[in-house]
Amino acid sequence: MERYYAEPLDIWSTGCVLFEMLYSQSAYAPYNEDKQRILFKGDSCYPLSPAPKEVAHSKSKDVSSKDMLKMILGTMGDQGSSSLSFITERSNKEYTRSMMSKVPKLKFKKELDANSSELIHVLESMLEFNPYFRPSANSLIKNSLFDSVRDLDWETLAEEKIHLDIDQEGQYDYTQ
Repeated sequence: MERYYAEPLDIWSTGCVLFEMLYSQSAYAPYNEDKQRILFKGDSCYPLSPAPKEVAHSKSKDVSSKDMLKMILGTMGDQGSSSLSFITERSNKEYTRSMMSKVPKLKFKKELDANSSELIHVLESMLEFNPYFRPSANSLIKNSLFDSVRDLDWETLAEEKIHLDIDQEGQYDYTQ
């Protein structure tokens, strides 16, 4: 929805993987071929993502039933108006608001039937719809949930920030 890539997108992606790992555990969801263990079963995010040429040039602007934004908001439930505050373009904000589900916000504890409230809290924070509400990777790794797998002797900070060409705004034209 926005035009830049930043760490909160990685946090979101990692949260999706974490959810799917937990959901696929037999303790949470017995194997059932009819029940896919994918959090968001979408395929595109038109008109926010580049559309295939045949769709882009078509007069029909119908949104796919598997539109990724529609699937995310349908799964996550009502996120509230503050979750849209990060969207800067009015048309994108209106489009997103129109996709908002009227179902209540997803309760991860109920969905996963997990015993660890700390794990549920970490997962919920990683999957906040508004990227500004998500924790940083640095704060996540410091969470007590990871104490048993961390070895502070192995952790080092980079001496300087790494800059890549892809990080420069306007460096690539993604519309082609």
